[in-house]
Amino acid sequence: MANYIFHFNTSSEPSYPYWINNAAGKCHFDREEVAEQLGFLRIDGFAYSWLDEPDNVLSSRMDGLLGGLQRNDCLIVQWPMPAFGPRWVNLFIDRVHFFGAKLIFLIDDMASWQMGLKFPEASSPEIPAYLSNPAVAEEFNYLSRTDGIIVHSAAMKLHLKDQLALAGKKITDNVTWYGPGVLDCIIKVTTQKM
Repeated sequence: MANYIFHFNTSSEPSYPYWINNAAGKCHFDREEVAEQLGFLRIDGFAYSWLDEPDNVLSSRMDGLLGGLQRNDCLIVQWPMPAFGPRWVNLFIDRVHFFGAKLIFLIDDMASWQMGLKFPEASSPEIPAYLSNPAVAEEFNYLSRTDGIIVHSAAMKLHLKDQLALAGKKITDNVTWYGPGVLDCIIKVTTQKM
C-alpha cells in the first residue's frame, strides 16, 4: 500500500495553480509539503480545460496519470479541483477505483458554496431548485463516491452530511477533520481501514 497526494499545475512552473488566489494556493502547497514529509508520493497533473476531449484521449490521459496506482493505495485530492468538467472528474473517480485505490477528498470549501448558493432548511420548498442546480448535484455525486473525506472541522462534516441527506445521498463513514493542523489528520485518515 502506498500513499499519494495529487498535485495540480497550470504552467511549466513548479508552483500551485491557486497560488495567486489569496491564501488558497499557500494552504494547498503546505499540505502537499506535509504529505511529502510523511512519505506520500506526489502525482503531478496538468490542469486544463478541454470539454469535448475525445473519449480515447481522455481515457489514455487517465491511464497515464493514475496507471501506477495499485489495490489499497490511498490518493488524496484537494477539493475543489480545477474546473475540468463533470466528465473528467467522473472518469477520474472511476479510474482511481478501477485500479483498486482509495480516493480521499481534502475539502476546504465547496464550489457550490463559493457560488453563493444558500443551503435551504430541511423543510424549505426551495430544496428541489437547490438540488437541481448542476453545481450542487455534481458535487454531491462526487462526494458520495469517495472512500474518505478530510474537512476542517466537525461542524463542516455535519453540514456536508446534512446537505447530502437532502439529496438522498450518504457521506462516507471515513471522515476526519484537521482543525488547526493537517499533520495528525493525514496520518489518521490514511491509516484507517476503509
